[in-house]
Amino acid sequence: MQSGAVKKRWQWHVCIYRPPSGNHRIFFNNLEKLFSRLCRDNITFFISGDFNINLTSTKKNKQVKLYADRLVKLLELYNLKPTIKSPSRQTRKTATLIDNIFANSADDMLCAYSKDPGFSDHFSQSIETKVLAL
Repeated sequence: MQSGAVKKRWQWHVCIYRPPSGNHRIFFNNLEKLFSRLCRDNITFFISGDFNINLTSTKKNKQVKLYADRLVKLLELYNLKPTIKSPSRQTRKTATLIDNIFANSADDMLCAYSKDPGFSDHFSQSIETKVLAL
C-alpha cells in the first residue's frame, strides 16, 4: 500500500509602485521588511511593479547608480532574481529598466516578458506560472 500527501503550496504575487520622488530610505526599509517576511514563511513569491530605480544605470549619475546597486544587493540577499532583462520604459532619448518582476524561485515560473501596450511609455510586464494543486 502506498500513501502520499500533497503539501499546500502558495504563491504570492505582490505589486509595488514607488513614485519617482518617493523617499528611497523608506522604500528600501519597507522592501526589506516585505522580503524578510515572505522568506520567513518559505513560500514562492513574485514582486512586480514600477520601482523607478533603473537597473541598467551607468556611472554617469552616481546617485542613480547607488540606488540601483542597493536594490541589486537587497535582491541578492533574499535570493531574488529579476525576470525582465530589457528596457521597460522608452522615450525618444532614453531606455530604462525601472519596471520588473522579481522571483525567489524559477521552479514555478514558465516565462516572463515585457510588451509594449501601445498607449504608454512603460511596457507591461507579464509572468506565467504553473498552477499549483492544493
